[in-house]
Amino acid sequence: MVKNKKAGKGFTLIEILVVASAIILFFGISLRYFNDFNELKKLEVETENLAETLRQARKSAASGDKSQFATETCILTGYSVIYSSENNKYSQHAICNGDKLIGEAALPSEIQLCQSGTITFKQFGLGAISGSIKLRSARINKCREIVIDSSGDINISELIQNCSC
Repeated sequence: MVKNKKAGKGFTLIEILVVASAIILFFGISLRYFNDFNELKKLEVETENLAETLRQARKSAASGDKSQFATETCILTGYSVIYSSENNKYSQHAICNGDKLIGEAALPSEIQLCQSGTITFKQFGLGAISGSIKLRSARINKCREIVIDSSGDINISELIQNCSC
């Protein structure tokens, strides 16, 4: 019996190419899912940031907080959050002899507000002007919606698949 001296000493070129191709294929698939996961997390973070702004407006309205107006006298009637799909921003305002800007935030370009509007929370917890705000991730075509009812409760929906504005 003659033994092959090269047998068992290495891999053939075909074996190396097959293994490398499989690694590249798995890496490509996992990279796509990783990018989708990142976009989903961005949508969740921006939705939570907007919801927190709404909660802060509700809390300030319920307590009758006038700390923003230490130097002036005014009649506070509530707080509002104004959101605009045109410039993809939202801002918090105190309704005190007109609107007084408290703060504003811009959304990243890949997260879109689907509509424009205003959510108003009445002073001393007397309810809210209800509405909903939908945010959409353009890259993964998924949405989250924040719903505000007339009592001022703020609820975030589950992820909406294949949504449009």
